[in-house]
Amino acid sequence: MFCEKCGASIAPNEQFCTRCGSPVPAAQQPVRKQPVNQQPVNQQYQRPQYQQPQYQQQSRQNLYQQAPQKNAYPAPAPQQQSNVNLEEHVSVGGWVGRMFLMMIPIVNIVLLFVWAFGDTKQYSLKTWAKAELIMVAIGIGIGILFVILLVAFGFNFLNFLKSSGRYY
Repeated sequence: MFCEKCGASIAPNEQFCTRCGSPVPAAQQPVRKQPVNQQPVNQQYQRPQYQQPQYQQQSRQNLYQQAPQKNAYPAPAPQQQSNVNLEEHVSVGGWVGRMFLMMIPIVNIVLLFVWAFGDTKQYSLKTWAKAELIMVAIGIGIGILFVILLVAFGFNFLNFLKSSGRYY
């Protein structure tokens, strides 16, 4: 088969010319046999007809009275900067001064709580103070356990000396 417009050869099952795109006349298309139990292809499914939308013209007065519509795409929320970006630098002198303050009894525990849970931009100071509070809690726990063991074994040792008959 050949196209009537451009003369290009057309495959037997083609409905349009591959070179110029013109439709192939039905006389040139091969006849397809349809199965007995099926309806013709064009009667099986009918494409819904396009209906043009109906527009209503509104007066200018109605346009101004309507509430403004919200934007379909809301503005992105402002991003909050993390504390790491806002961190103030702690100098070497600042660390040395803090170490001297940690040598003062009672004051050191109070300052650790202030630095750990207070409102400061020195992020490294906050994390260090929290770590120190954890270490102090562990140290106090071990100290209490040691005192309990010492008292228990101390009384046993005194009873041992008393029962041996020797007093030193």
